Amino acid sequence: IKALVAKVDAAVARAPRPYDSRDSHRDRLFAILMQRVDYLQAQRGTYLGVIDAALRQPALLPVLATALGGALAQALRAAKMPHSPLHVGAVMLAYTATVATWRNDTTADLAKTMRACDRALNVLERAAQLTTARAAARH
Repeated sequence: IKALVAKVDAAVARAPRPYDSRDSHRDRLFAILMQRVDYLQAQRGTYLGVIDAALRQPALLPVLATALGGALAQALRAAKMPHSPLHVGAVMLAYTATVATWRNDTTADLAKTMRACDRALNVLERAAQLTTARAAARH
């Protein structure tokens, strides 16, 4: 699992960044997550096998979560975005929701997966706004 996550990381590191500094944090997150999915798509059979194995053997899930958390933290740092454990955990939830849709997405352009990623990021945005508003109200 670690080696396969590292392959995605290496492929993403070699590829041109799918965003630039003018993009919003949300746009950068969308681009980062979909870039990772694009690589998964290129090796679809292999990655579906890993995901299915992890779902059948829950003991593998912490290994997958640790490897993925490190990869997403690195991606956030590279994008010059917040990368605290809370941020990484939130992005991991969005990525997990995106990949869950990708597993069953048979559209040629991964339209369903992109919509799922967009929805997951909307949820993160709303949660961040709510958290920020509550913190401001306390002070």
